[in-house]
Amino acid sequence: VAHFLPWVSPIVAVLCILSFYGYKVIFKPTMSANVSINTDSNLSGPTQIQLNSLSLTDQSLLQNSLQGSFKRKQKSDLPSIPSDDSTGFSESNYYSATTRDTSEKSRIFSENDFCLLSSIKMGTIYNRWMGTIDANKVAVLTTIPEELIKKEIIHWHEFVKRTLDLPKSDHLINIEGIGVKKITYYLITGHVDSDTLASRLTFDPNSMGTQSPMLVPDVMKHISGILEGMEVIKSYGFLHPGLSTKKVLYTKDGICKLYDFCLAEDAPKIVSLKKAQMGFFTLNRFPPESLFRNEYTNESDVWSTAVVIWEILSDGTSPFPIDEEVKPGIDVDTSKLRWPPRNLQLRNVSLFDCWNQNCSLRPSIHHLRSSFKSIFEKLIENSFYEIPVSSLYTPMGRSVLSSPSRQPDNGE
Repeated sequence: VAHFLPWVSPIVAVLCILSFYGYKVIFKPTMSANVSINTDSNLSGPTQIQLNSLSLTDQSLLQNSLQGSFKRKQKSDLPSIPSDDSTGFSESNYYSATTRDTSEKSRIFSENDFCLLSSIKMGTIYNRWMGTIDANKVAVLTTIPEELIKKEIIHWHEFVKRTLDLPKSDHLINIEGIGVKKITYYLITGHVDSDTLASRLTFDPNSMGTQSPMLVPDVMKHISGILEGMEVIKSYGFLHPGLSTKKVLYTKDGICKLYDFCLAEDAPKIVSLKKAQMGFFTLNRFPPESLFRNEYTNESDVWSTAVVIWEILSDGTSPFPIDEEVKPGIDVDTSKLRWPPRNLQLRNVSLFDCWNQNCSLRPSIHHLRSSFKSIFEKLIENSFYEIPVSSLYTPMGRSVLSSPSRQPDNGE
């Protein structure tokens, strides 16, 4: 026993050490935390987590783990974005549905909403059909040859869109809307039983009383109507190259209506196309700048409008010779023109100024309209005539379009 006594203390020490480390391995305490959930009834924010019995390092590890789990959970809970294939509903459809004005009838007609029945005219510039819209309403559908659109000679799509902004006037065609068939845009106008103004002005003495020269009230009404229509289209960026009494509709109710105008930027190209079809050039059809330089401006419209007014005043007689071809450099002499004797009381010197070769010296359509209105009012003061009333009507807030429309002629 005495021999082993010196080893007792070291052995006990080793056993104590082994016992301590064995206990640490077998009975290692689990990291714990007092986690209390505090819900504030007045808040809808995230849950608060209280970490108490942990070291700073352990708290950080646990907090990061919990935050990571919450983030993953929130992400998995997000609703998936619906696809067009699964729901049949896209964002563009949503905005269209919420912004669509269902109180107004759409003026854009799809291929199923209109029908072409018969061809009226296939020309160099315009192609026309008689057709229907909404299954039973008769209309006239107009477009231009595809070649003119592809080469951008005429900005047809921009034109038909802008016509929808035109205000209501009895002296413009009624724009029903736009017909869209694949890449083709049709200008859809209402159909009305009518003839041309030229046919009404042509007086036949042998007509057995079925036709007579216009009376002064009718002359005033038609001059006022033409000028109103021209001022309206000008204010919306349109011009009317080739305007003549053959291009003005005359309805059975005795109303003049304008049609076949174009965007101002396309007017010179329209002039060029029309001239290519003309074998004979006169100043009754185009002003000098158009005949010789293919130019067409607001002042050019003034020239052509004055020609139409003169023919109304003179029962269809043109101001310039119809059998003399105009050549470059010729002077336009209006001094020999004599005011039509049947309408001397309507004499307006501004009309002669409209044929000034210097475009800048011509009056505007607005000035010409105002000058005739003043003459009409003075005449009416001492007579039984009635003042022609403007039919222009633009509701506050936007422009609308509705009026009787046109029957196209057989020309361009």
